[in-house]
Amino acid sequence: MPETSEGQEPADADHHEPGDHGHVEGGTDAHAELPEPGPAPTWDEESQAAALERGSTAMAVFARPHLDAATWWAELTPLLTAAAAMAYEGTDPAEVPARQVTGPARLAGQDTPYLAHVLVPTDVGEYDVLLSRQSADEAWQVERLTPPEVLTLPLPPPAPPAPGGPAPPVGP
Repeated sequence: MPETSEGQEPADADHHEPGDHGHVEGGTDAHAELPEPGPAPTWDEESQAAALERGSTAMAVFARPHLDAATWWAELTPLLTAAAAMAYEGTDPAEVPARQVTGPARLAGQDTPYLAHVLVPTDVGEYDVLLSRQSADEAWQVERLTPPEVLTLPLPPPAPPAPGGPAPPVGP
C-alpha cells in the first residue's frame, strides 16, 4: 500500500496489493455483494413428500434405455446438480440396467433437511437416489443414482475343479 501521512487517504484508496484482505486471488473482490442465502430447509412432511416425488421422477427419467442419448440427456439434466451433470455427461442410456420403476419410493432414513436418500424399486432392484438442496425454496436435485448392490458387486472367482473331477473348459 502506498505510504501516506497520518490521517490522509492514499490517492488511490481503491487500490489493493496482492495479499491485501480486500483482494481475493482470481480477481474477485471480497467486498462484492453475494446473493442472500435462501431460508433454511426443514425436514417436515412436505419436504419428505417432495424428496420422494423427485427421487421417483428422476429414476423414471433415468431408467429409459430405449431413448436416444440426446433426448434422454435433455430430460435428465434439469434434475441433476451441476456436479452430477458433469459425472453423468456422456452416459449411454442403453447401458442403464434399469428399464422401469416398479413401485413406490421410500426414504432410507439417513435424511436431513439438506440431503435425502430415496430408495426407488426398479426391475433390476432398488436404486439409491441421493438428493440435495441448498435452501427451502430450492427443489431437490439429484447428486447420484446408485444401482442395486447386486449390480455393483464384483463377480466371485470361479471355483477350483474338484479333485479327480473334469478339468474346466478352455477357450471360447
